Amino acid sequence: MELVDQSSPQKILIVVEANILENNMAVAIRDLVRKLIQEKKRHVHLNLSQVQYLDSASIGMLLFVAKELKGQALELHLDAVPATLKEMLASSFVDRVIKVH
Repeated sequence: MELVDQSSPQKILIVVEANILENNMAVAIRDLVRKLIQEKKRHVHLNLSQVQYLDSASIGMLLFVAKELKGQALELHLDAVPATLKEMLASSFVDRVIKVH
């Protein structure tokens, strides 16, 4: 499991290099996002192209991060989400809170 920061001057981009996104990785994402949002970039993107499964704690942590970002007028985006993961996020209505691409 690894998080790769590929941020640019316009946005924060974090690539999640793991098949399963579990709570410990979600906490690491939260901590990294907190550190990076001090740069005041408007959008935070998580590339989930390699992730095949999110546990419930990870979904909760992503929702927490989205809420925290929204309080600072920032947005969380989930990019390159595999089809099966998109279906899971849609069935739990996460896609109504977080932009899923």
